Amino acid sequence: MVNDRPNRVAAAANLVHRRFLLIVLATYLVAGVAPRFGIWLKDFSFGTVSLGSQSLPVSLSLVLLNVLLLNAWLGVDIHQLGNIRRSSVLLASGIAANVLVPVAFIGVLQQSLRLWHNPEEVQQILTGLALVASMPIA
Repeated sequence: MVNDRPNRVAAAANLVHRRFLLIVLATYLVAGVAPRFGIWLKDFSFGTVSLGSQSLPVSLSLVLLNVLLLNAWLGVDIHQLGNIRRSSVLLASGIAANVLVPVAFIGVLQQSLRLWHNPEEVQQILTGLALVASMPIA
């Protein structure tokens, strides 16, 4: 008997790829109709992992984040990593753009919101944007 598991996984991945927008919309629909399931998923835990005197709860969101990062890592072409030295100007300009563009955007936004009626609200908005801008994937 031939193992057809790789074919089934590839077919499932292809189905998700083709119907991704529909799956996302269905997920929002389910969340709107049955929000308790989402709350249960948010609070779901696989237990804790102890490292010395520290313990880390292993939540579903932590597992999903690790799967996402593993997937991104698996998509890296290792043979292209050697080309980084040859394209150091391109790498430096990419890093500079990832740092300077969000900082400039937040600075311009801060100046444009100076007349806002609630300075505490402006500070919270800017802090949230700074956190989002600091995420490399954002």
